[in-house]
Amino acid sequence: MSRVISIYERTLECRPDSYWEWYQQANAMRDAGHYQDALSCYDKAVEYRPEDYWAWYQIGNVLDELGRYEEAVASYDRALKARPGDYWAWYERGSAFRQLREYDEAVASYDRALEARPGDYWAWYERAITLVRACRYEEAVSNYDRALEVRPEDYWAWYRRGIALEMMQEYEKALASYDFALDMKPTAEMAWYRQGKMLDLLGETEAAIASYDRALEIDPEDDLVWYDRGIALDDLDRPAEALQCYERAISIYSDNFWPWYQLGNAHSQLGNYEEAVASFDRALECEPNWTRWGEEYEGLSGWVWHDLGIALGELCRYDEAIMSFQKALTIEPEDGAIWYDLARYLIRQGDGPGAVASLEQAIHWGGNSYLEKIATDREFDGLRGDRSFQGLM
Repeated sequence: MSRVISIYERTLECRPDSYWEWYQQANAMRDAGHYQDALSCYDKAVEYRPEDYWAWYQIGNVLDELGRYEEAVASYDRALKARPGDYWAWYERGSAFRQLREYDEAVASYDRALEARPGDYWAWYERAITLVRACRYEEAVSNYDRALEVRPEDYWAWYRRGIALEMMQEYEKALASYDFALDMKPTAEMAWYRQGKMLDLLGETEAAIASYDRALEIDPEDDLVWYDRGIALDDLDRPAEALQCYERAISIYSDNFWPWYQLGNAHSQLGNYEEAVASFDRALECEPNWTRWGEEYEGLSGWVWHDLGIALGELCRYDEAIMSFQKALTIEPEDGAIWYDLARYLIRQGDGPGAVASLEQAIHWGGNSYLEKIATDREFDGLRGDRSFQGLM
């Protein structure tokens, strides 16, 4: 490629006013990844042919590569002045608008591309991706269907169709799409994973674990799959096996809130309260970070503090447990369950008035179901003769 560039440079020394040589020099620079130099050459080319379709189209492509999407759109617009019905300029214009998150404009551009090529796979496929980004899932599924009419054995269209159906909570249909995707590409780790997720959501937990296992055969270092395999094992009340999955996820990526939190819960289920406390502490250290998988967990730290309090209470570290519940309530002040558990540990520390006040809050936020619990919970037997306690009942 450097030899080609050198040839064009020598040619330009002889013919500095040649549109064609500037254009070819720009193409060579672009192909070599020298995008800024390519832009300079295309700019020289359009000085000689200001309305040239190809130069403006390629300028748009180079600007797109540089992430300068607004300028790319403007260049495609210049190209379309020369060729208003051109498929490629409309198609690339749509892609640039999608990068700008201007989804309606992107869809409109793909529509114009499809006017030029109604049966084009790529325009239907990219239009569908854009509709998913715009949360227009039903339309997206319809577009994937149009793409699959052209390429019925295309893995990506089946896979992404499954994601759109998943977002619509059409889990059985999503599962069918992932099944088709796997028929096309049996080594697709993420399709096995998503198949497992759908099976889990449909209550077929053992089958979900089998799908996660297939995914892990392909990529044993995927921490997300290990984590969700652990969740499935937890659903089957197999905390010891779940614990191993969370530990494996953490060994792959250690700064993730979710596996640490669930590891703490697994340890608590197994009665390993010291280990549970350490895991919850580690989850809370991760809180300022993103969750690795892009999920929100704002407010969930309230439940980490709550579950930490339970583990500390099981270790008879009541003062620390109470502080954990109080910390949880600064985050989730309207959660009746946290108020109720705080009351249980306050009474153990001999703070009857504090326990009654906490039970009052539990009933206020959690409703009459807490009255039934209080009536049978032996933790509060020492309060039953107290008038303020009787007033709650």
